[in-house]
Amino acid sequence: MEETITYSNKVIKEKEFFESYFSLFLQFALKYIPDEETCKDIVQEAFIKYWRQENNFNDEIALKTYLYKSIRNGCLNQLRHENVRKKYFESLPDDWESEDYFMENVIKEEVANIVLQEINKLSETSRKILFKALDGYSNEEIAEELGVSVNTVKTHKARSYIMLRQNLGHLRVLLFLLF
Repeated sequence: MEETITYSNKVIKEKEFFESYFSLFLQFALKYIPDEETCKDIVQEAFIKYWRQENNFNDEIALKTYLYKSIRNGCLNQLRHENVRKKYFESLPDDWESEDYFMENVIKEEVANIVLQEINKLSETSRKILFKALDGYSNEEIAEELGVSVNTVKTHKARSYIMLRQNLGHLRVLLFLLF
């Protein structure tokens, strides 16, 4: 049993309404986005959104206005999404699809993970100090924020660096080349 949409004492079956106006709304969407398949999806989504909300409009004009606005918003959202993707791809280096780029990034992530694991082996205070130092805080700022002396900060940093050098010595050349 099909549901119906009511407009000022006029009943139109949903399927008939969809079929009657789909091409009109598709042409409207194509004014924003010149890709027919994308526009078909946007128009269908607008109808689906309407049907799910079970909005009741007093007349056909109100319903069409609602659908036009939904389609326009869908098109604008699609364009924004495409713009973000375009900016992202433009920001990638020219060789981002190459095997070398892929391997370099895999190695960077793996090395970063190993370094993070070693940092996590430090005491809580040493970790906090090291992360603050890596974020660009001065020894004085770290000391003030953590409520310790500047000498304590220096000592923790020195001990942390010694431990990291010992435990990550085998990665030193790789770290130098990658970062």
